[in-house]
Amino acid sequence: MGKSTVLESLVRFCDAVETLYTRDYLRRPTPRDLQRLLQKAESRGYPGMIGSIDCMHWQWKNCPTAWQGDYGNRKGQKSIIQEVVAGFDTWVWHAFFGVAGSQNDLNVLGQSPVFNDVLRGEALNITYEINNTIYQTGYYLADGIYPRWTTFVKTIPHPRSHKQKFFARYQEGYRKDVERCFGILQARWAIIRGATRLFDEKWKNCPTAWQGDYGNRKGQKSIILEAVAGFDTWVWHAFFGVAGSQNDLNVLGQSPVFNDVLRGEAPNITYEINNTIYQTGYYLADGIYPRWTTFVKTIPHPRSHKQNFFARYQEGYRKDVERCFGILQARWAIIRGALFCPGLRFGPRAISAFGPARFAGPHPRPGWPCAAGLHFWPQTPPQPE
Repeated sequence: MGKSTVLESLVRFCDAVETLYTRDYLRRPTPRDLQRLLQKAESRGYPGMIGSIDCMHWQWKNCPTAWQGDYGNRKGQKSIIQEVVAGFDTWVWHAFFGVAGSQNDLNVLGQSPVFNDVLRGEALNITYEINNTIYQTGYYLADGIYPRWTTFVKTIPHPRSHKQKFFARYQEGYRKDVERCFGILQARWAIIRGATRLFDEKWKNCPTAWQGDYGNRKGQKSIILEAVAGFDTWVWHAFFGVAGSQNDLNVLGQSPVFNDVLRGEAPNITYEINNTIYQTGYYLADGIYPRWTTFVKTIPHPRSHKQNFFARYQEGYRKDVERCFGILQARWAIIRGALFCPGLRFGPRAISAFGPARFAGPHPRPGWPCAAGLHFWPQTPPQPE
């Protein structure tokens, strides 16, 4: 069977699943659902518990070579992480998918929208009593890596008393709901049990339950691509999959673009500007990026001739990455149009053709020593006086 036929069949299958199950399963809990979860949790000895949270790795067979460092997990496999909240009946009412496999559950939580309704003040009211104390915040059962927040109830690592052992045994038993859910998914859906082979910006078929997170400022549902491009429009860094409601600064906080620097593996760079030696490369960026030494931004309101000169050249050369996006959209209709793939499988795709691609461009420009590339999302070595 041809690749295009396989992909079309998968898309139709996902459309059918979404059509059949969106009403009952692909959504957040209603007040009635929440009451059912709370009643069951209370009967099991955990009043106020609304589910178990955990992460699962999905192996990625065709992970691009340039990304294997970021997507390699502790077992040496290349994988993508899925975060799930499941109830006692293995109903998955929260799923967050697409984080690189080199990260752990705590890193995934920092990027997850699981608490977005709480931050927006839209969380459903929960009231329960434990030991004569009234609480108004639900919680999840979690394993030891999660932080010590009131929204997580973890086991006791080394229980000693009978009470501690009793608590630990029940917590660890009920927390298995989410792992049992992962087991059922892998048993019933062979595509999850095996390694994914897909390489997977308006998102046309964004599931209804996700539209709040993936809606951008234009009212469209979209997925964000962060790219670093050189003067010849060579894309040597691409990070794809962040929800469209976030901005460039949020994407930067999740991006692996500085991973080699943090690991101490960045190549040595030495250059001189105004009789000062610098040893850190930088990117040309727009105004939203932070004032870090790795970002050089324009001057918002230049006044002097020197400032005008600097701003004109910075803004001109920074357009390389936008020119790159223009070339990609012109040559690849799948990027120019809306993404039709439904949200059941999600993550990098179609970008495989872009990583090694070079497009005709001008020769290197003088005056920007060690400009490592251009970020569509932005920073500052020395600014002109």
